[in-house]
Amino acid sequence: MAAAFDRAGFDAHDVHMSDIAAGRVSLAGFKGFAAGGGFSYGDVLGRARAGPRPSFSTSAPANSSARFFARSDTFALVRATAAR
Repeated sequence: MAAAFDRAGFDAHDVHMSDIAAGRVSLAGFKGFAAGGGFSYGDVLGRARAGPRPSFSTSAPANSSARFFARSDTFALVRATAAR
């Protein structure tokens, strides 16, 4: 996904949810958020199917994501999937 964003002219960064949860990375400097899922060897990123909320259950990441999605200059792409 990062390679596709790079090719499209974005400055893509691979950020793990644990980095956001630990406060090592903030969404404040980002314009876009893309979460994949459904990869081989387990649906590791499958949390994307419900949007980013389940991954941001602690207060600092929840506040960061709420501020990100409240901004008018951001976008999010998440993989939608049927319920299992």
